[in-house]
Amino acid sequence: MSPLSPVCDKFSAQKYQGGTGCWQGPNRATTVRLRCGPSTALLSASEPSRCEYLLELESPAACREPPREHEEHDEL
Repeated sequence: MSPLSPVCDKFSAQKYQGGTGCWQGPNRATTVRLRCGPSTALLSASEPSRCEYLLELESPAACREPPREHEEHDEL
């Protein structure tokens, strides 16, 4: 799997709702999208709709297999 490809399962996004209300608007809500990456980092943050936020994160925790730092081998 490429380090930047998304994990396509039910755990690849988290939705948080019922936040504090915006002035003359809806309650705040945030969607967090996770994808596999070599380190934990915030890739982007946006507000696609009023008081609705989108965070895109990468993390090794989102990978199906842990990243390999080195090849393992048996000593003789």
